[in-house]
Amino acid sequence: EEAGDSAQGRAHGLRVVHEAALMELGELQRAALRRCLAELPGDSWTARDARCLLVLSAMADAEAAAAIEKEIADVGARIRDLKAAPEKDAAAIESAVAELLRLKEQLPSDHPMRPENVKAAAAARAKQKKEQASAAKAARKQDLKQKMDSVARPRIQRKIHHLLQTQGAGDAFQYAGPVLAERFADWAGRPVYLTEKWDGTTVQATKDGVFKRIDNLRKGASAKRDVKEEDRYRLELLDLDSEAHIKQAVEPYLSVFQSLDAGLCVYAEALGQGMGGGRHVAQRTQYTLRVFDFARDGEFLPFREVVELAERYKLPVVGHCLVDLSAEDVYQELATAEARVRRYADAPPGFEEEPFEGLVLRPGWDDGSAAKARVDLIRRTP
Repeated sequence: EEAGDSAQGRAHGLRVVHEAALMELGELQRAALRRCLAELPGDSWTARDARCLLVLSAMADAEAAAAIEKEIADVGARIRDLKAAPEKDAAAIESAVAELLRLKEQLPSDHPMRPENVKAAAAARAKQKKEQASAAKAARKQDLKQKMDSVARPRIQRKIHHLLQTQGAGDAFQYAGPVLAERFADWAGRPVYLTEKWDGTTVQATKDGVFKRIDNLRKGASAKRDVKEEDRYRLELLDLDSEAHIKQAVEPYLSVFQSLDAGLCVYAEALGQGMGGGRHVAQRTQYTLRVFDFARDGEFLPFREVVELAERYKLPVVGHCLVDLSAEDVYQELATAEARVRRYADAPPGFEEEPFEGLVLRPGWDDGSAAKARVDLIRRTP
């Protein structure tokens, strides 16, 4: 400014700075030099001089930053040693951390080690990772949709009705007592399989993939009782990379699923953390599954054939026994489980203390139908 506003005056100012304060140029001075360069002819000696000055200043900044980086590394090592010491010196650690922050504040504003830049870089990486994961998930979803359109769709896992008569609605919904529901009245005294009902996530699989039944109606919706299965449920091909819990349960059996005969569908309860509705689910440490049904060409098979197919494919089947059906015996079985006396007869490792959820009853004759009896509905029964 003292040299005047002419190009010659500005050039003289550059030389003064070059000679007197080259190594102490800050960001404001460099910004001023760049403004000068924008007004000077590119091939003039003043422009060349200004460019040299900026380069030398940047070199000085780099040397200063390198020295600070070394100090930062030394202080960081000292902090690690202090934290690893048997007797920690809290005051010394606090002092060293303060020194570390002070050193980082001395770095140029665009240096990657400055705290704000470290935080911004981490946020950028997290955002990029999230965007990549979202894009990958969308791509897999599209692939699954295309595959779903090209494979034979298996029979959706059916709705199973209660074996015992029920009464009430909502929180008051419960069993009326040891009395068979009208639709199952002709089962009395006949041989049935009592199969153990697990609290998990139902999956079904064919040679083409693993599927999951999705409920189209919200939990507790009154329409659930009367709507047809095809209106209440839909079937989706699972993206196991997005279903970590289910993947851990079914992964050991994927090669078996791929070897299933055409037209054959296996139904199983996947067990482990994140699968099921009880509070005990969070305490699970193991993952497995239990087969409870098979269908061939859309028709559910008698339970005797379910057991035979499970043995043939070496798949774990639910615990079961064959008895003559008595509503009183089933009711007592549920009451015993409600009292925490009844446990699973065939509990896999890690599930020995699992609370018993209930029974699914299957005819002992050639009939693929089923009925259920739940422990939680006995609890509210007087």
